[in-house]
Amino acid sequence: MEMINDYKPDAGIAYENVSNAPTILLEENFDSEKDFKEQLNQLKERSNNICDLFESMLLELFYIRNPGATKESNESLNHFVSFRAEYLNGADSDLTGSWVLYDNGVMMHLLRPTDQYELRTSCNTGLISNTQQDILSKSNVAIAGLNTGGLCASTLASEGVTSFFLGGVEHTSAYNTHGMSPTIGGLLKNKLQIISRQIWEIDPFISINQGMSQDSDKWISEMFSKDKMPDVVIDTLDDLASKTELRKACCVNNVPLVWAVNSGDGLVQIGVERFDKSSKDIEKYLTTPSISNKNIQSGSNLELSFEKFDNDRLPSRMASSIIMACNNKRAGIPQMAGTLSIAAGAISQVVRNILFKKNIVKSFFVDIESELDPNFKANRLQDKVKTMKILYNHDLLAEEI
Repeated sequence: MEMINDYKPDAGIAYENVSNAPTILLEENFDSEKDFKEQLNQLKERSNNICDLFESMLLELFYIRNPGATKESNESLNHFVSFRAEYLNGADSDLTGSWVLYDNGVMMHLLRPTDQYELRTSCNTGLISNTQQDILSKSNVAIAGLNTGGLCASTLASEGVTSFFLGGVEHTSAYNTHGMSPTIGGLLKNKLQIISRQIWEIDPFISINQGMSQDSDKWISEMFSKDKMPDVVIDTLDDLASKTELRKACCVNNVPLVWAVNSGDGLVQIGVERFDKSSKDIEKYLTTPSISNKNIQSGSNLELSFEKFDNDRLPSRMASSIIMACNNKRAGIPQMAGTLSIAAGAISQVVRNILFKKNIVKSFFVDIESELDPNFKANRLQDKVKTMKILYNHDLLAEEI
């Protein structure tokens, strides 16, 4: 089994423009055993809960590298003793691997970064090639918007992406936790910090830059750093002005953009704008005037909101909900947590296909109900008539159907 051995995380280096990053001790960063012990003891004093996972992870790594070994047989365990001795190379296990202290006081003893990565991505083997896994390990994905975006980040991190830019300063509330881990303990906290910790709990060696500014123009500019240009941008923003400026930045820097629209219960539209390839897309957005929030408010909220939906696929309930939200009769546009998860999974596959340089369509739908409902076609046709009547009654359709 071929192993990835050139993954070089940014762990141990000071993260720029990042809050709540974990503190990491790596054996390779110390010249002497004495210095390592001193730093380790100081770190343990700051911890309120120490989880030593080193031995169990090392055993898992052994079985991953030796798939033919029978678990817990005497022969396999004897083989593991030799494997462990070679891994430690005469050092104490406490002084081997990495130690990670999270901002909540939890401290963990893990394997070396490259071995940690190999272990946690081993489930991908057979579905993607070692070369493709290597591409993910070197990719930088920028995410604008932290609701569905947070789910996209954790999904891609689990699949092996090792570098992210997260943009969008938002605080959680009981109303909008459905796009991330919906815990009451996270209410009123900064979504950037919550999502960053979720990613670092998947792999503390992942590099994260955070767009901390309240000004979206500023963090969009930071997103396209020449030192670390994103390979792909994911747009899950709600603000139309920010969405336009984000596309202009992608145009200028020739970076592809992936977006999603949650159009109902189990219904998601995914789109790709190939600013790295399509001159037509680039010309369109570079000639689009900037949109200010003031202009949006003074214009037609309804028209702007419905621009991104495909009316042929839009359920009548969703159409009614959007209209109520735009007329301040509903707190916001509804979204089912399960649908956000579907969107995140679909987006992650689109991003991977872009990174793997595969040919992909410009837009497609994922519609669970079409496969689930035996009478879907008849029911959808009836519902489409309702949707068109709703749109016509609100001057969003030229002719009644």
